[in-house]
Amino acid sequence: MRPEEVFELELARLWIGERVSCPHPHLLEAYLAGSLEAGPREYVAFHVDEIGCPACGVEREEIRARGTAPAEEPVPEDAEERLLASTRRVLRPRDRK
Repeated sequence: MRPEEVFELELARLWIGERVSCPHPHLLEAYLAGSLEAGPREYVAFHVDEIGCPACGVEREEIRARGTAPAEEPVPEDAEERLLASTRRVLRPRDRK
């Protein structure tokens, strides 16, 4: 296996295992309620419906079973900044902590 293939495999394992790209359950609930703005709605639709994230698929079914999707869930103003910061922390090389 080439080093690039090993890196891609490890990166994929990290993203799936750590759920780096998964939306917060509140965003998923708001998506199901139809109350997300265009940008977040498109991301959640891509992540859940097009990519078919298995973890978010399970979460979606649990939300539907509970019937807890809110009428509207406000997205925190700093949500994008916090998402980027958490992604940087996860993807940072381990020796640079």
